[in-house]
Amino acid sequence: MRWLFLLLLLPSLVFAWEDCPFGLVNDTYPGECGRYVDTNDDSICDHSQVEPLIQNDALLIQGSAVNVFSINEKYPFIIITVLLSIAYFISLKIKMVSLPVKRKFWNVLLLVTFLVSAGLGVLLVLNINFGWGWYVGDLLFWHVNFGIAMTIISIFHVLWHRNYYFQMIKSIL
Repeated sequence: MRWLFLLLLLPSLVFAWEDCPFGLVNDTYPGECGRYVDTNDDSICDHSQVEPLIQNDALLIQGSAVNVFSINEKYPFIIITVLLSIAYFISLKIKMVSLPVKRKFWNVLLLVTFLVSAGLGVLLVLNINFGWGWYVGDLLFWHVNFGIAMTIISIFHVLWHRNYYFQMIKSIL
């Protein structure tokens, strides 16, 4: 029940604008307080600045327009989830391949999705930090898609090792 309360409270913390408890205006990174939040990646705390307006795929902040490339981006979460789930259940039904070989296949797939997602994530961070000016729309798209696939395959992985996790939790309690 506590988790539900925290989830309901989270959006009000993340999407707050112009509500700096210290009265700061345009507080730059890393911020003078522990409540620093930067959802629009402009290195200014959202709590200390005016809320941006989005019109025609452009971000309008105090009269200046900045191109927004992924505001309306939709990711194929359902498609990736369904395809991987079907592939997983088909792989379980194949009797010609042993269970350890199936697990190795899915573990390698988990590793590949992690490496691609992590590698693209590092490139995106380097692009932002060093201002390389790359168009990141395609990189971001593939980073998110491989991240979705990694998450779904991770669920399969956790289900395989559920006894291990239950025993670990049981020994802690």
